[in-house]
Amino acid sequence: MGAKATVLVADADVAKDIQIKDFHNFTDRANLKLKGGPFGDSRFDESFLILRGKRWKKVRSVSTPTFSASKLKTMTPIIDDAFKNFIHIIDKRSKTGHEFDIYGNENEVQINAQNKDTNDLKDSKQHKNEISLTDSEVLANSTTLYLAGYETTSTALGYMSHIFVKYPDIQERVRQEVQKLQESDGILDYNTVQKLDFMDCVLKETFRFYSPIVTFVARECHEDYKLNDTIVIPKGSSVVVDVHYLHYSPDYCCEPEVFDPMRFSADRKHEIYPNSWQPFGSGPRNCIGMRFALLVVKLSLVKLLLNYRLISGAKTETANFSLTTTIFTQSPSNGIFLKVAQL
Repeated sequence: MGAKATVLVADADVAKDIQIKDFHNFTDRANLKLKGGPFGDSRFDESFLILRGKRWKKVRSVSTPTFSASKLKTMTPIIDDAFKNFIHIIDKRSKTGHEFDIYGNENEVQINAQNKDTNDLKDSKQHKNEISLTDSEVLANSTTLYLAGYETTSTALGYMSHIFVKYPDIQERVRQEVQKLQESDGILDYNTVQKLDFMDCVLKETFRFYSPIVTFVARECHEDYKLNDTIVIPKGSSVVVDVHYLHYSPDYCCEPEVFDPMRFSADRKHEIYPNSWQPFGSGPRNCIGMRFALLVVKLSLVKLLLNYRLISGAKTETANFSLTTTIFTQSPSNGIFLKVAQL
């Protein structure tokens, strides 16, 4: 049959057409056969990551309410509880004064919270008058949510820890924002953490620098597609959006090599070119757990910054921070070593 054509997209407007405007012609992910790792198992063929067409739409529609605002609000105490074990580990580390790999330990935070996600998905079988999932679909997708969320949130927390060590002034400003909010609002929960504007800016800029989920987005073209009335993308072709390029292109981001959280502030966010920032993808097939991941990261950082200061150690990589890129994610190659000091 010959090789399949692949079109590389490094233009935010074209990416928007493919991911949003003309999504009906690019509904399916490119047929990437995953070898090795958990998602290479045939049992994941019914995962929303792999499914196509109407079956993907069904599973996505049933899974999406798991991450609604009302569900996320109920997860706050669960996330707090999951964080206790992590704080216990950090507390012991702070007393020794030794540096350690915080990236490895952060995996403790989200395990219990994600169990809540998977249980909510299993509950979909009990709604007899609504669209529900089969046993195999529940198994594939609850496990997908668990594994994908496990990696994503720990990586995101790791990147934030790295940024706080590299830029202690930013760490201190976020801490002061959290302390001020605690003084005014008391309990820091789902609703109150939405007021942490500067933390949100730092998160978004961190995700521009180090995308926790996707470095590219791949879609399959269902029918011949004319691009800008000149180029035809053949039916069956793979279309790959280069997310890393969009995040670092001076066409879309002023001084992209400079870490500047304020580019996402209310006064300047209009400078962000539409659809150029997409660490969680874009359009109907974006990351289903994006809001959950952001909530876990924010609540975790609140607890961490109110109790500890993150500082560099002998093994801390600041100038040359190396990353390992896989088909879905990129993660720290050598961990994230630092020290913690109690406040």
